[in-house]
Amino acid sequence: MNIRGSQHQPYFTTAGLAKMNMILHNQPTAEIWNDNTLTNPFFKEKDGSLKTFDFGVSNPFFSDMEVERDEFSRQMEELDEEHGGEDGLLSEVLNDKGKVPKGNIKTRIAAIKKDPDAADELKVLTAYLGLIEDEAALSKKIKEEQKRLDAKVLTRYTTLTEKDIISLVVLDKWLATLSGSVREEIDRISQDLSSRIKILATRYAKPLPVIEAEVAELSVKVEDHLKRMGFVV
Repeated sequence: MNIRGSQHQPYFTTAGLAKMNMILHNQPTAEIWNDNTLTNPFFKEKDGSLKTFDFGVSNPFFSDMEVERDEFSRQMEELDEEHGGEDGLLSEVLNDKGKVPKGNIKTRIAAIKKDPDAADELKVLTAYLGLIEDEAALSKKIKEEQKRLDAKVLTRYTTLTEKDIISLVVLDKWLATLSGSVREEIDRISQDLSSRIKILATRYAKPLPVIEAEVAELSVKVEDHLKRMGFVV
């Protein structure tokens, strides 16, 4: 089985994690290419067409949880915007910094839970409190899973062969970083050269004989005007 993948983020971040993930799953020969799949696909057939694969897989575990956590934050922001004004339903729980602390919400809920006139406020506060608790629980779960992954990585470190280390440190990190720096420098030089060429093209848009002819023509006109004005050239 051959495993190939592409990751746009640099090797010292997501792409490096993808490579390490393959090693952790006993697939050290997996080829993880560091580039943009859409703008510069790497895996191609000999005729230049895109290579096809039998299966497409991903590892979205952390991403899914982070997306879900971000959704909780987004919903809280919506409640802040809708009810966080001076006379809004969240006005009684805002602190000096304009934030909504969990403790303030609990205190306010305890104070109004038996007040029938505060039903709308109670509904909003209860929803906000639920979002805070859901976000905190999910953040805790993400940290726990991250610790488990870190522990697996540390355990796997002790079993790395010299070939694995060369692949991770030299090929995937050092050479990838060096290659990226070289590409950036080439792009910078290319842009600088292109800018200079445009300047030269503008500056020398007309050949010298044409410029000299125009100067001679203008000189004749100037001399003619001077003669009309009574000046002898």
